[in-house]
Amino acid sequence: MPTDQVALKNKEGNTVLSIAAIVGNSQAAKMILNMNNHQYSNLTEVPNNSGRIPLIEAACHGQKDMIEPLGTRNYLNNVAATDYDSAVPFINSLIIAGFYDVALELLQNYPSLATMQSSTGESVLSAIAGKPSAFPSGQRKLRWWQYLNVLRVSMYFSHIY
Repeated sequence: MPTDQVALKNKEGNTVLSIAAIVGNSQAAKMILNMNNHQYSNLTEVPNNSGRIPLIEAACHGQKDMIEPLGTRNYLNNVAATDYDSAVPFINSLIIAGFYDVALELLQNYPSLATMQSSTGESVLSAIAGKPSAFPSGQRKLRWWQYLNVLRVSMYFSHIY
């Protein structure tokens, strides 16, 4: 793809980086992110028409391999550590997708997010509570290592509260 087309958006407002994040094409995302043209260095921050940046789209679509390359830590350091209306839904999308290990790591680095609510009343605890598979009595059975992550998240919340 010619470099002048990388920043173009489709009718939903998605750039090629957003589309790569949605479908989980990490090879394409890495190529786009490694472009040496500074003009396109902020593509990770370009929202689509729904207001979601590529990182949020990756989390919402269950594309775990895309989370780290798209700058999870930078996102939380620069934006979400003080903007709970952005951070809480992001952590919740990780929980909903079943990425408990990533959510736990972020909550350990940003403990204040564990008890915060967005302006819509959304909280991280409500996301965990709304996920039946996060509990032994849930409908879907988890693998043994997933139970360990759920247990670690639960213990983390008991420590905070």
